[in-house]
Amino acid sequence: MKRKRIAIGCLLVCLLLVFGLSACASSGGEYSITVEGDYGRIVSRERADAGEKITVRSAKGGYSVASAYVDGEAIEGDCFIMPARDVTLTYALVADGEGAHTITLISKEEGALACDLLSANAGEEVILRNVPSYNSELLCYVVNGEAIEGDRFSMPDCDVTVEGVFASPIAEGGLIVEAVSAYQTARSHWYASYGDSGFTVRAVVEDNIVYNVDEYLSSIAYGDNVEFILGRNGDKGGYGKYNRRVLVSAKGEYWFQKYEGGAWVSASATGVKVQSILCDLDTHGFVGYEAEVFIPYSALSLTRGEAYGNLTVAPALRNTVSALTTNWVSYSGMNCSWENVGTHPVVSGDGTFVKNTAPTEYLFAGADLLAADAWSDFGADTEALGDSISIARRGSTLTYWTENVDLLMERGANEVIFCCSYDDVAEQGVIGAFSALRSLIEKFGEGAPDMTLRILSVLPTLSDSCDVREAEAFNSMVQAYASAREKVEYIDVYGQFCPNGVRNMCLYSAPSKLSFEGYRVVRRAILAAYGKYTEIGNGEWGDCGQFVAQGDWQFGSELTLKSGGTSLLYSRTVQEGDFTFEAEITVDALYNNDAYPKFGLLLANSQTSRFFYVCGENNLTCNDVGIVTKAENDYEWSGSKEYPVDGLRYTDGQFVAMKIVRQGNSVDLYANGTKITSLSADVFKGEPLVLGIFSFNLGLTARNVRIEAGGAV
Repeated sequence: MKRKRIAIGCLLVCLLLVFGLSACASSGGEYSITVEGDYGRIVSRERADAGEKITVRSAKGGYSVASAYVDGEAIEGDCFIMPARDVTLTYALVADGEGAHTITLISKEEGALACDLLSANAGEEVILRNVPSYNSELLCYVVNGEAIEGDRFSMPDCDVTVEGVFASPIAEGGLIVEAVSAYQTARSHWYASYGDSGFTVRAVVEDNIVYNVDEYLSSIAYGDNVEFILGRNGDKGGYGKYNRRVLVSAKGEYWFQKYEGGAWVSASATGVKVQSILCDLDTHGFVGYEAEVFIPYSALSLTRGEAYGNLTVAPALRNTVSALTTNWVSYSGMNCSWENVGTHPVVSGDGTFVKNTAPTEYLFAGADLLAADAWSDFGADTEALGDSISIARRGSTLTYWTENVDLLMERGANEVIFCCSYDDVAEQGVIGAFSALRSLIEKFGEGAPDMTLRILSVLPTLSDSCDVREAEAFNSMVQAYASAREKVEYIDVYGQFCPNGVRNMCLYSAPSKLSFEGYRVVRRAILAAYGKYTEIGNGEWGDCGQFVAQGDWQFGSELTLKSGGTSLLYSRTVQEGDFTFEAEITVDALYNNDAYPKFGLLLANSQTSRFFYVCGENNLTCNDVGIVTKAENDYEWSGSKEYPVDGLRYTDGQFVAMKIVRQGNSVDLYANGTKITSLSADVFKGEPLVLGIFSFNLGLTARNVRIEAGGAV
């Protein structure tokens, strides 16, 4: 019995050994080792267990492993410890011995080259690989300047340099706009063409991540999209009636808008055709999408003859990679500025884009003060000058304009009005900025000796880092320099913005941007320099110092306003003590379909303004009155207060009586004889007050207008 048990035990051990060894031999380890390379495996095993030591050796005779990488991380020495996962090995070999020659690979934006050999012996076969970008394909390899067939060559008896020749699947030509978002670059190629009945714009977008609107992005404006503004060559300043704005998402959803009443609004899309397709590498040669828009000439309010060779296009691209990561970029080549239609590239009859150099008599240029978004605020008011356009750019420096001085000459203007930014003074110092401006003036004079250059004074910002004394010193140097040169004039606006070295807060809407009133002051200074400023008003009403009237006012026994927009009219008498200011006002017209029009009386000085208003709303039946503050951050509507007044009527010949009374430190506001609220005179910081009448998009008539010193109720 004992011998039998021993025999059975031996049998079981043998079976376990057999089956155990067999299992180990079949599995070879728990994790796989994948080797990528053209010159054989550098490890002997295809699988291993975690913790095993794996040795790396070259399988190619006469070559050693120069470097090896496990999942992209370099190993030290000739071995690595197997991690608890599948891994991929890559490597680079070098030839042993002294006769080897180096292989240098030149990678480009269009694609990267790869080779497992860093050096090779003469006569050895060298195998090349490439990793093209998503927007290109390899045509051939070039070894020491000569193209080869295929992906391999015999190593010559010398060092070699290898380059790739790549081609884009997208046709050359047109405009290109790139937008980088979270290190992902999207590139759009723009093309345009004239047809018999309409105009076609096509955008081809290379984008590895096409992000459409989802539950986090409710508007197509925030997903991947292309956008462009159409216009008519010869139009200048801000957007106008011939401008159309089109936005197309990667999914083919779109907006078609026109500019009307100072804003972009939906326009009739009759006849407009939009299509968008997603593109992949296999079918199209690139990853992204393509959008095409056909617009009938009738949708542009133009005939074919008027449109042909005479349309402008300003393209833009939005690159979105997530709900929180997006970037919008407009085309800036050819000195194009999105907000300024007079700089948009022109589409020639053959579909090529050319720089917009429409001639003009007066050219505005320089930095922020006359930039396109500011130009839209007051550019139309310079019509008294005649034919004019602005090519100014926000953030531009004196260096930029010196390097691109041709921009000041190519439009054939008789007069150039130029401004530079306080940023130049802050960055270069007073002397450095003046030297830069002087270089620009001298270069301009050499290129355009018959043109007059007028320099607008630098304005200080509201930033704490801005030194008003530096701005004043710079302006003094410019003024003295201009007075000593022919064809150079100085236009002073600094004195209005900084009287006695103190910044006039009401002329700013932000630290580096002017308010509506601020631009009115600049406009007046420019027109006055040409003797073309016509002041609104009569002996009692109009401008008052830095406060400039605005609107089509008519004067007689009553004050009548017959224009929309923001309209302002000031008393020429400044109030330093107690006063009563009253008027009866009725509304005659509503302009621009404003949903929240207003009118009323105002109090202003260099530090702040208070607007005492009737809130009309667009049905002109609202009976609320209110008061809003206007300081350096523009109208503070969030802090405004409104009060209902029973029986308030101000249309169909009915008048509302408004009155402001200052007595001592109290400023009281009345509507139809009812006291509405009181202000502390302290809010005006002890400065004298300018009194005025205002309107936002309402025509009106004011009667029984009275200002009386002494404050009697």
